[in-house]
Order: sequence, then C-alpha cells, then structure tokens
Amino acid sequence: MIDDPTSLPSPRRPAARYPLALVLVMACASGHTRCHDDPTTTTSAPPVTTGPATTAGSSGEIDDRDVLAVDRALQDLFREIYRDARRASWKRQDGPGSLVYTLEYSLAQAHARPAAVVLEAELLARGFEVDRVLDDERVTTVFAAHGGFPVIVTVDIGAKVVVATVERAGP
Repeated sequence: MIDDPTSLPSPRRPAARYPLALVLVMACASGHTRCHDDPTTTTSAPPVTTGPATTAGSSGEIDDRDVLAVDRALQDLFREIYRDARRASWKRQDGPGSLVYTLEYSLAQAHARPAAVVLEAELLARGFEVDRVLDDERVTTVFAAHGGFPVIVTVDIGAKVVVATVERAGP
C-alpha cells in the first residue's frame, strides 16, 4: 500500500493534455497552417469556382430592357441632382433564383448630406417607390423599387460615384 497519496499520478493530467494534443494534430493536418516539419513546397489542385456567373459591360450594353429603363431613369435623376452623370460600368450576376445588376455612375459633383433629401424626392417624382432612406455622416443608401424590381442606391458622402443594384427574379 502506498502511504503518500500525492505521489500517485493524477487521472486528470492525461485528459487535460488531450485537447491540446488534438489541437496540435488538427493544426498540422489543416491546409491553413504549416508545421515546422512540413516541406516548403506543396502541391494542390487548382481551385474550383462554383459561384454565380458574372457578365460585365459598360455604356449602353445592358442586356435587359427593363433594367435599361431603370438605368435611364437613374441617369436622368443623377444628372438633375449632380449636374452630370454617366454610367461608368455595369455587371450582371446570375444567382439561384435571381439576377442582380450592379450599375456604377460617375458624377460631376460630389454627394453631400443635404442631397439625400433631394435624392429621395427625385426618386419618388420619377416613379420609384421609396421604402426607406438610411443617411449618416458617411453614406446615403436608398431602398426603393421601380417597375416591381428592388433597387438600392448607395453613395458615400463626398464621393463622385453612385452604385445602384437592381434585382430581377429568375435567370
């Protein structure tokens, strides 16, 4: 019989080391980290892209006449508020169940906070249904709809670029 119970190994010590050992083993097996014994060269297969298809264009190349109508309304509106506006680019992303068009416009005049009120009023005057306007010291965002399509207009304070997204159901 052992007289000193403190000389016995604790049954908890191996269990306490188990999570640490598991973490170290997982870290060495992970592709995101390297253990010091790993060779510096690795081989891997090229990444597989499974994201939505994207189509990009510029000027009058928008491939959807309904979105083109929204684009024309937005360009007229931006010309009125910012003296001049031109669509700098557009892209279409095909997703499961919807198409999202991102339209970017260059402005002649930088956006200022007071323009948020004018932006909302002009959207309403041009047949947009404005849901809400979020306006703070850094950015103005207008959530609206036109012809049944959700439209989000975003412009940073002091910026000469406006980004609008238009979403349509189904590819």
